[in-house]
Amino acid sequence: MSFISNASGITLGEGTFNNVHGNLVNIFPGRRRRRENGDSPDFSEFGIGEPTRKRRRKTEMDEPNIIRERHLDLTLELGSGPGYLLHAGEVKGRAVIVKVFNAGPSAREHLEATVSHSRGLLHPNVLRIRGRSSPTSSYNFIAYENAFWKAAEGPMAAALKDDLERSIVLGFKLVAGLSSGINYLDAQDLTVPSGVENYNVFLGINDRFLFSIDFPLSNTDNFSQPEDDTDASWSLFNVLCQKVLRSANRVLHEEDIERAPAALNFFSYSPPILEPSPVPLHNQVSIQTEPKQATSKHDQELPPVPPRREYVWRTMELPQSLGSIATKITRDLDVRWRSINRLTRMDARSVHRCPGYVREEITLATRTADSAVVSHDAPAIQEVCSVCHEVVDEEAVFWCVCGDSNPGSRPTVKCQSCETWSHRDCFSNSNFNDFVCEGCVSMESSDQFLHLFSLFRGLAEASLHPPAASSSLEDPYKTPILRHTLIYIDILPQGSPEGAISPSPWSDDGDVIRAFTHPRLLHAIDPTVSFTSRTPLIAHSQFTVYSADLIVHAESVPLELAISTRAAKGSLIYCTVLVPQYWATILDSPDPSRFTIFHEVVRDSDTSLVFSAMYKFSYPPLDVASFIMPPPLGYDAAPTHDTTLLPPFSMLDETLWNALRGPSTGSDDDLAPARDLSSLA
Repeated sequence: MSFISNASGITLGEGTFNNVHGNLVNIFPGRRRRRENGDSPDFSEFGIGEPTRKRRRKTEMDEPNIIRERHLDLTLELGSGPGYLLHAGEVKGRAVIVKVFNAGPSAREHLEATVSHSRGLLHPNVLRIRGRSSPTSSYNFIAYENAFWKAAEGPMAAALKDDLERSIVLGFKLVAGLSSGINYLDAQDLTVPSGVENYNVFLGINDRFLFSIDFPLSNTDNFSQPEDDTDASWSLFNVLCQKVLRSANRVLHEEDIERAPAALNFFSYSPPILEPSPVPLHNQVSIQTEPKQATSKHDQELPPVPPRREYVWRTMELPQSLGSIATKITRDLDVRWRSINRLTRMDARSVHRCPGYVREEITLATRTADSAVVSHDAPAIQEVCSVCHEVVDEEAVFWCVCGDSNPGSRPTVKCQSCETWSHRDCFSNSNFNDFVCEGCVSMESSDQFLHLFSLFRGLAEASLHPPAASSSLEDPYKTPILRHTLIYIDILPQGSPEGAISPSPWSDDGDVIRAFTHPRLLHAIDPTVSFTSRTPLIAHSQFTVYSADLIVHAESVPLELAISTRAAKGSLIYCTVLVPQYWATILDSPDPSRFTIFHEVVRDSDTSLVFSAMYKFSYPPLDVASFIMPPPLGYDAAPTHDTTLLPPFSMLDETLWNALRGPSTGSDDDLAPARDLSSLA
């Protein structure tokens, strides 16, 4: 006892015993903060109580560390979401991803909601929170573990540009990672936001996809409901896959074109490639439905163009759990991803077909069996062609000297003059950089032809009409047709000397036009009517012949393309014969003026009316040197639709009237007559 009573400064374990007025006081160094917090001393080494240090660490695992502003450096903005910005940064030299909430009264609440909902989440595909701002900080931010990449679409776009194999692998790893992570959230009974804008996807080391979750405050409808968790999780998975894949396409091509996944059952396909091959994969896709055409020397000298690659997501019905999708795809990536289908699609209707163009669509689904690499040999509408770098026009026209109605699988070239497309191999000796088609060459060599159409366009606002007559006269032509264009065909009685009648002036009215300035013998008229169309057109001419208010004949004949003739820029010429089955009857009639021909041009695809006119035969008075034709006597000759009539046009007194523009529906393929009646024999 004497030793104990007189001893001082004795050290036992971590504590020091001191004699204070005969009392031994045990002082534990470094425990001041713990005592202030109400914690008891740690006597674990003596078998007394529980280790409070370990207990403190266990409770603090669920709470993110407080990061002081002076320890945080932001290096690069990565993206944004509703109410926040994402940055790459460092905390005391360690790389992190930082979510900085926009300043505002709800910023702190937004941060607390995200931290609260994310507490306890631990999964390899869910981004973990490493720290947060102090409650007293003027900034509100959360620091996540570093993903070592900006965002998933960046490396995926880089793979699309250079490496098909890596693009396929990354695509499947994305599907596996998202399905696994969302399946984990579903299993935690955590109510997560359903809006895809609340998720950011990153790519970490070893190609590990991770996503962060933001928990918005205002819109409670933006959260999946507990009663349909499975459907909500499946929907979120599909939408998130679609978002990331389309973002990768947009980063690479600077276009946002929505692609529909190809129906695989409509394709024939090559045997799967099970082993690596030294031949690039885009050269292995070689299914052909037509024999390959020989290319010209000019085409052989063209530099190779790398294929345009894109991701396409195929949304599937709910066939299995998200967890099984991740497991199966992960297994397939190890043993059989090279067996993915390689297919080729040829669109024979596509007009824009630059040589060497290939688009590889990496179509991904929840199973490798439903996925494929689909190669296309022609660019799609509104796409920027990777060969000529022009935007593909939806209204492009194909016209070729070979007479084919569509290009098939053969490469095409655009005329720099009329902008129509032709087969390249039909002009094998041409310079395709400044290509001009045969039709435009013929037009340029024919001054007369060019002169005709320049006047045709320049006088588009004018039309001719006979002098006005007394409005008290009744209309003798009481047919059921009320609104169309009235065309007078001035004819001479049989036996009359042609040319004896001089032309007379007509007032400019705009309702009625005349076929030509001189009357003609009916048997000398070629009844061929021609029209121009800026796009290929399939239509019929429907004729109805009236006599004394009665229908005496009706027939329908198809429009025919005049392949050997080309009209104004971008136009094709179609022709039809005026009532071919009844023309002979009109010729043999002692009085052709009793006939009225009503003409409609109707589109085959939707039966829409694109042109309407009524033809009347009229005689001039023979007892005068000039004649004035009977007026329409009050007849309503307004066009079928609002439109501008093109003028009549005489060419050296040998060509009959050149035409009118028929009623238009407003589209570029509306008919515009070019030469409504051919020249006299």
